[in-house]
Amino acid sequence: MVVGVDDSPEARAALRLAFEAAEVRGVPVVAVHAYDYGPREAPWISDPQSAVATKLKEQLAGKVEEVLAEVKEAHPHVPIEIQIVGSRPQDALVEASKQAGLVVVGSRGRGGFSGLLLGSTSKHVLREAYCPVIVTRGKDEGTDEASARWL
Repeated sequence: MVVGVDDSPEARAALRLAFEAAEVRGVPVVAVHAYDYGPREAPWISDPQSAVATKLKEQLAGKVEEVLAEVKEAHPHVPIEIQIVGSRPQDALVEASKQAGLVVVGSRGRGGFSGLLLGSTSKHVLREAYCPVIVTRGKDEGTDEASARWL
């Protein structure tokens, strides 16, 4: 079970759904957070072992842990693996889908008629994934949709 993670309400809804599905199926969750900062030629990006890249991944993993805390508490028996990937989110999720039985992704649906459209990431994952995909549009109650995003 693969799920895309950031701090958006839609990703939190996807996490809840992924953990529920994983618990029913008795499988682990692989939480994927992708970052795409700067050109690939930048030394700190192209060398994943550099001190800057390592520190960035550690910071992002800490943020993912914060987002996962509530859902992990609700599903304590579901094993979880966190992957921090230097890639575009849609590419990271498609790559992870090669080893998954299901991918769950939240959709913000930005653009015209936002209530009717899927976002570019979810559309790409639906088209290219190697396994079934669930796209959720749910939002957390009490979460300000305009909150800062660290994706």
